Amino acid sequence: MDDLNIKALRALSHCPMSADQLAEVLKISPGQSRELLHKLNPLLTVEASDAGAAFRLNAGMATVGVVDFSEARVLLLLSDLGGRVLARTSLPRAFIITESVLFETLNRLEALLNEQAVAELSALVLAVPGEIAPDSGRLIRSSRFADPENLDLEALFSERFRCPVLLKNDIRLAVEGELRYGNIQSAENALMICFNASLGSAIMLGGQVYTGTHGLAGQLEHLLVNITDDNEPGSLAYCLSVPGMVKRANKELEKYPDSLLHKLKDEDGVHTQDLCRGYLQNDPLCERIVHRAGKILANLIFNLGMFLDINTVVLNGDITGFGDKFLDYVRSVMPGSVLPIRVSYSGLKGRAAAVGGIQTAAEAAQAQLLNQAAR
Repeated sequence: MDDLNIKALRALSHCPMSADQLAEVLKISPGQSRELLHKLNPLLTVEASDAGAAFRLNAGMATVGVVDFSEARVLLLLSDLGGRVLARTSLPRAFIITESVLFETLNRLEALLNEQAVAELSALVLAVPGEIAPDSGRLIRSSRFADPENLDLEALFSERFRCPVLLKNDIRLAVEGELRYGNIQSAENALMICFNASLGSAIMLGGQVYTGTHGLAGQLEHLLVNITDDNEPGSLAYCLSVPGMVKRANKELEKYPDSLLHKLKDEDGVHTQDLCRGYLQNDPLCERIVHRAGKILANLIFNLGMFLDINTVVLNGDITGFGDKFLDYVRSVMPGSVLPIRVSYSGLKGRAAAVGGIQTAAEAAQAQLLNQAAR
């Protein structure tokens, strides 16, 4: 669907509108509005109002689904065409998605459909961390899945549910979610960075997620920078990811006998929650490690902000555990710029990819239903 159709259906999912009211919202002429409503008619219901006929998206005419693999607990959602969540469930924590976890996901999603008496899905979106080949739509690299190169997620889910299955990068979906309901609603150009097992990122330019020539644009984790302690090249993923910080904390802990981490760690060593707690309590070792990453991040934001004229940066994932103290530090050490750059945490936090997935699935189903009606 084109952008105008999407904007119209989003507006009509919130409240009924007359042709004149929709024209005012979309900033088009009343004549264009009436033509648009005629085109979208298969997806609409008509209600009586003081202004005459009022049109609303018939959100209940189809159901879509989302499986969000971005968090440790796989999240499953069902939604109507308007983006209203009908049901949700999640799986136990699984840091690596194995074959058994995938089959449990299939079975839980089928059970969720049966519980809601939903006969079929009109579209299903899979939010996956990693790189997706733009030509085949298959996952080609991911630290989240076991043997991702030999995994055909689209075929696996479409065979079970007999509906269009869309494989989408989780960070790009998170940008879509933030654009709709989060902290980049008013931004035209933005960068989102997610700090979980690795470093995920996506760029939005001109209100659209930028994918680049090969569909892999915006991925910062592979960038090599000469910023490691031993003065050898290192990747941003190693320097900025929270697991990388935890690894350095365990490595350097013996040098800090008075560190709070000695009391917080267990037999397996320091964990993410320990580093966050120590940092918030001003532990010197934790501050040294986290602030080192903060300086790298501040320079990265400045460089990309100047290069791409980005004025909004949203951070998500485990990094949010460092609280406002970390944000304040990043802002304080960022090089001066004539261009203001707003840095914040995600407004949707762990729900961003799922929210973006719901919107993407709904739009895919809407387009399919319109095409069927036009035949």
